[in-house]
Amino acid sequence: MKSKVGFTPGFIFGEDALERESSRLNRLRRVAQKERRTKGSVWFWFNSPLKHYASLLYHDGGAVQAFSFEKHLVGKCAEAAREGRKLRVLDVGVGSGAQWEAFLARHPQLDWHGTSPSRKLVVPSLRDKVIFSTARSLHRKFPPSGFDIVVSSLGVHFQEASAIENAHWLLKPGGEAFIALDSNFTGLWRILDRLHPFFDVLDFSSYNNSMRLRKKVV
Repeated sequence: MKSKVGFTPGFIFGEDALERESSRLNRLRRVAQKERRTKGSVWFWFNSPLKHYASLLYHDGGAVQAFSFEKHLVGKCAEAAREGRKLRVLDVGVGSGAQWEAFLARHPQLDWHGTSPSRKLVVPSLRDKVIFSTARSLHRKFPPSGFDIVVSSLGVHFQEASAIENAHWLLKPGGEAFIALDSNFTGLWRILDRLHPFFDVLDFSSYNNSMRLRKKVV
């Protein structure tokens, strides 16, 4: 795999994990082809972190609590505005992006970007903010430490290890990643030890394969 200066694929999970991803890339191609044939009705159309993370469960002292990504994002936007800057957010695998339209209209201070393996499905109003990219090629598309939040709701498409490694590359120190995986990635609890040198694990749920991470400030 080609690497960009400063980014080494496999630096968290090892090259073996990336090789296992490569064996499943044909599944991603089949998903993208089917989406194009059905104009987005199969997979990408309804991917929305704004709603998906309203049902994210995480453990706090043994209690199970609901976490609203949308409310969290509103708070982060307000915090950035007080600091005189825009909050930079990347949604990996946006689907149509339609779910973001109303939110972005209410929060023009959000500097939003997205990726998709099929840009033709993205709503016209957001298409110029979405680039063609898979999860494993994000480090070739964006400079390091440029985003406050990286989010993906079922949008990494069988590239789980690459998505987490690339999120570390993309996030500013202290930035957060919200990732809901579309497969049981080796059992979510088994990867936590590998994450700790790079992220604070704020919460996770093996029930729906979701995690919330914060990039460590070195």
